[in-house]
Amino acid sequence: MRKRVLYRIEVRVDPAVRRFLLNRFPTTDGAIDLTGSRYYWMVSQMLSRQKVTMPTDVPQKFDMYVSVWIGVTQRDFYHYGWIVADNQQYNFSRIIEAEILNYLCFQVATLTAATGTSRLNAIKAVLDAEQYDDIIKESRLLKHYQRKFKPEEDRVRQIVGHLQNP
Repeated sequence: MRKRVLYRIEVRVDPAVRRFLLNRFPTTDGAIDLTGSRYYWMVSQMLSRQKVTMPTDVPQKFDMYVSVWIGVTQRDFYHYGWIVADNQQYNFSRIIEAEILNYLCFQVATLTAATGTSRLNAIKAVLDAEQYDDIIKESRLLKHYQRKFKPEEDRVRQIVGHLQNP
């Protein structure tokens, strides 16, 4: 059987995204192996053979992003390329960051509905359990929850209510 070869590319991401990737995916030779995940298609679509010269509108926040190494297949490395433009890195990070925040909000809503604890205590507990307490601020998650997840809260309460009282 042929051994699968992964080539490493460097991508800058938000620290929360870095933690998410390292916690959920295996690493091979220091590179995060996303090849079997649903995120790999985004990685392969970011690749380019040459430095993209189009203007990039990445905010200053991008300067605080951290580097991670992601493994790509040999075919993608030679077919698509090995360079990732800054705006592609920023967009990749923002997509995964939004997923993380939505997942955490769902956890908070479930915890408050199931236990009756306050939203702030649930946020603290969820951030601690998911190991984001030093990366994602409570106020940031609360703001995201109030803006984007408040309408879903009633649906989650209804589901938890049906599970508790069948």
